[in-house]
Amino acid sequence: MSRPAKFTRLELLETAREIANREGWDHLTLNRLADELDIKPPSLYNHVQGVEGLRKALAVHAQTLLTRELERAAIGKAGADAFRAIGIAYRAFALGNPGLLHAMATAPDRSDELQRMTDDRILEIGMAVLKGFGLEGQEAIHALRTLRSLAHGFAVLELDAGFGRPEQVTKSFDWALNLLVAGLERK
Repeated sequence: MSRPAKFTRLELLETAREIANREGWDHLTLNRLADELDIKPPSLYNHVQGVEGLRKALAVHAQTLLTRELERAAIGKAGADAFRAIGIAYRAFALGNPGLLHAMATAPDRSDELQRMTDDRILEIGMAVLKGFGLEGQEAIHALRTLRSLAHGFAVLELDAGFGRPEQVTKSFDWALNLLVAGLERK
């Protein structure tokens, strides 16, 4: 028996996040979410417009959560320490949210105000950190893309058991991150 459809949008998004992390992005459907919330699927339409609306809302939620993690990581740090911290925080967030990796890899819809705002906040954090290296504009964008690719790529490979050697993956990630920092410091 379904319960009354009394839940907040945040509860809906957190439940969707749990499903995506546990079962995978492709298994996140309105029916699956309704089952998890113990409601009838039409009740979801008060909060999201179909499965695409759900995925879009979850992508924004993921960006918001990632933003918080990046802010926490960078606070009180500057230069190389801040850069390393946000790289480590991105990877940790990705590893802790494997179902959101697809949402995190897809470029935000810049025509959507909420997606644009959350994306811009992530960019602001990165740009502020890169000022410590004297990087701005296009060079800073290149550096942020490189960092994102490194952290995201490591997380994807780790989750897919792509590193078969016995060496610790975290040490490999730190090695790569330090190499990137050394390159930025030479610029």
